[in-house]
Amino acid sequence: MSTAEPTVVRPAPKFCRNVSTRALPRACACTSIPRGARPRSGSGRQSGGSNAAALRRPAAEARASQPRCPRDREETMARPRDAIGLLAALVLCMTAPERAAAQQPAAAQPAQGVEPAAVALLKAAGDTLAAAKSLRFTAIAVHDVPNAEGQSIFYTVRSRVEFRRPDRLRVVTDGDGPSREFIVDGRTLTLFRPEADTVATAPAPASLDAALKAEVAATGESQAFADMLLTNPAQALTNGLTRAFVVGRSRLVGGVETDVVAFADRDAQAQVWIGVQDRLPRQLYVTETGAPGRPRNAVTFSDWMIDPPIEDRIFSTAHTEGARSVPFPNPDF
Repeated sequence: MSTAEPTVVRPAPKFCRNVSTRALPRACACTSIPRGARPRSGSGRQSGGSNAAALRRPAAEARASQPRCPRDREETMARPRDAIGLLAALVLCMTAPERAAAQQPAAAQPAQGVEPAAVALLKAAGDTLAAAKSLRFTAIAVHDVPNAEGQSIFYTVRSRVEFRRPDRLRVVTDGDGPSREFIVDGRTLTLFRPEADTVATAPAPASLDAALKAEVAATGESQAFADMLLTNPAQALTNGLTRAFVVGRSRLVGGVETDVVAFADRDAQAQVWIGVQDRLPRQLYVTETGAPGRPRNAVTFSDWMIDPPIEDRIFSTAHTEGARSVPFPNPDF
């Protein structure tokens, strides 16, 4: 990043705000309708409606002008009574199923509050990640950024992550926007932007948790997977929950069977798909309910490797030599 480019820090979703979810109805259908969509109006439909009214009017006026015999009046007076009787019968028929249903036990409803089973699944995923000495995975994230008119603009980025405790991290990000590399080698933070051929460095903080916060401060963007790399991912996923429940199971995400958990706190709603066998997160959706426009973020995880051997050369910054040096953005992380 050049010094001329101001950095705008985009608030991270709560579940990424620990560098960084949220109760959804149990039977939730996540469909999207373009906000700009409007019903079409055409002159033909309007014209047809007015012509039909004009055609009906003379006949109605002609009937009104004709004299009516007493028998007609009697039939006319009888019709309201008949209609009332028919209406009463219809009401009885329509409400009978409701009365019968009211006498039956109510269907099971989503439990209010925080379900222990849901919390257990979130903790299991967090504990699996915390136990790993090293991690390698790919995350494809879709971010929703409302524009000035409120229209949702979605952009997609891919991050290839290599992580080794206690103090090594390399994240290579590309997609809809400039690519970048963020490297922590235990001593130095390095932010390299290949297209601009710039490199910024700063002393590494004491923990990788702080290093992840530094990347958010430097790039102005949160990493949707950041909670997965924290020292205590289980705490990050479960802290401050106001609601959590198990939605069910899916066999469509990540090519494996997953447990689906919906959870929430005061700032966001989220849903996560957790592998039944390996307890690894496969997909995460977050709606930032506390942010203007309620932006949404989705991330899909793939290529998981637990405890792979990751050599020191992976965290080398030799390829950044010769790049133009610029100040590290927002150094007061």
